[in-house]
Amino acid sequence: MIQDHKAYPNITRLTLDMVAYNGGLHRLRATHIGAVQDVKNKLDECLGADGIYHDDLKKLDDWLGSLSEDQFMTVADGEESEMQALLNQAPNIGDPEDSASDFFNHLYEHCI
Repeated sequence: MIQDHKAYPNITRLTLDMVAYNGGLHRLRATHIGAVQDVKNKLDECLGADGIYHDDLKKLDDWLGSLSEDQFMTVADGEESEMQALLNQAPNIGDPEDSASDFFNHLYEHCI
């Protein structure tokens, strides 16, 4: 099933923030004018991967939306132990053993 980043605005925002804070948009802009759209297209591919389900993504997106702005920014680009403490409270994605932290690490390392 193909998932669309538009259905998950908080996951999309977090992904773009993670890329921006790590210099990814600047690197992409050096070669592409449509850097943000490139990230969104790659995100769509990952959201539609086997083992990623709409219900899980919706729960995670809703959880991200429930965070304060400071908490959201900590998840996007905070100190690792603070980020992990917040992500430990997030719903799992896919298999019960797959944490939100695992999901975002995979997303960042392999999809964007």
